[in-house]
Amino acid sequence: MSVASNLAEGSERGSDRDFLRFVRMANASCAEVEAQATIALDLALAGPDQVTRVIDQAQRIGRMLNRLMARLAEGGG
Repeated sequence: MSVASNLAEGSERGSDRDFLRFVRMANASCAEVEAQATIALDLALAGPDQVTRVIDQAQRIGRMLNRLMARLAEGGG
């Protein structure tokens, strides 16, 4: 939810510079998701297969956000 919320808020800010700031926050939220999934596994709240899927998806989204950040930083928003 945090990733999507940051992207939605940033897209309404009106400039690529502001949007880039929120895309960075969304990317940081991906790292939070990975940490939370690992904690869920450690606490036996989720199984290894579930955690692996969540982490894989967070990493895939993180790569997409990295590409978007690069485009925005070079002015190609």
